[in-house]
Amino acid sequence: MSGVDHMNYMYSTNANNGDMVLTVNFDVKTEPNTDQILTQLRASQATAQLPPEVNTNGVVVQQSYSAPLVFLSLFSPKHTYDENFLINYVYINIADELSRVPGVGRVQVSATVCDAHLGKT
Repeated sequence: MSGVDHMNYMYSTNANNGDMVLTVNFDVKTEPNTDQILTQLRASQATAQLPPEVNTNGVVVQQSYSAPLVFLSLFSPKHTYDENFLINYVYINIADELSRVPGVGRVQVSATVCDAHLGKT
């Protein structure tokens, strides 16, 4: 991605399952749609040099804003369901639906375990 016009910086996040997210940050004075097109062009130039496994799984370039718009919380009030069940439920029933809403760039699922009981002292 080096050399994309008006790029401020970039950083990557790698997971142990082989996923990698490269975030490219642009100057606030630029047009986001133009930035995405330029980034997509740079990614397509690099596609030929990527391992076949990467091309098979696909490379996705999507526009996103760094400030989150909404946080949703899902919990089991009686602790009937554990963290893994709730995360799986979100992936199966909620995340895809949210990502299809116009204007949503990315849906991120994360878990925070809280043992606090609301309304009890």
